Amino acid sequence: VLNDINDQIAGGTGFSVISCNAKLISFAKQATMITEFVPFEMNRKELISKLYAHLKKCSVNEDMFIRTNEMLSATERYISELAQYAEGEFVTDEICDVTPLLKMFGLKFVDSYDTLEEKLLEFFLAMTEYAGKTVFICVNLRSCLSLQKAEKRPKGCLNGSLTLSSRNSF
Repeated sequence: VLNDINDQIAGGTGFSVISCNAKLISFAKQATMITEFVPFEMNRKELISKLYAHLKKCSVNEDMFIRTNEMLSATERYISELAQYAEGEFVTDEICDVTPLLKMFGLKFVDSYDTLEEKLLEFFLAMTEYAGKTVFICVNLRSCLSLQKAEKRPKGCLNGSLTLSSRNSF
């Protein structure tokens, strides 16, 4: 079953289904399977890419548009001036959005929580906010947490906004 679900998350087809209020939920669009908890990587490529896409949209909204253009222009001028200190002729690619700068500065989520439970909850909330994921399938979570902690409903999972499924593999 887990292989089938994982295949569907990757975009394949399968026979497993999940629903909420009699409405089918797409594993590919709304589910994330977590199989490694030690060390747990909060800043996964999918999440960081979605964060950057969100910030790119924010950078051109009416509050940030002028500041974004000023900053991009200033950055281009700085690079052109800096290039004058080197021999040769240079050109730069036009900076159209803030994404390259976000990558250059390594913007990422804080990853220093006291407990695995706190880190997982923050990951779940970030994945829900930026990637639209609402179903989290945790494989062998009980091997990393006590039974009591693994079955305890996280405080952030109120009102059914997050679905957490924990499965032990056989």
